[in-house]
Amino acid sequence: LLLLDDIYDKLDEKRVKQLMNLVSSNHFGQVFITDTHADRIPAIFDGDVKIYYKQFDIKNGGVKIKHLIEEVK
Repeated sequence: LLLLDDIYDKLDEKRVKQLMNLVSSNHFGQVFITDTHADRIPAIFDGDVKIYYKQFDIKNGGVKIKHLIEEVK
């Protein structure tokens, strides 16, 4: 289990993509990423890094799936 909390505030876009390529390998079981700018997540995972993922939107104590990629193309 790996938790990345608001990594975009600390890393530039190139380093974030490199990190996402690293954690998307089969060496990690589950990776949790928090980001206050949630639109950046699909930009990476639908672009250069193709992996299965779920993105959740948490508001007012509720949780819903915002984005889901079930199969890698």
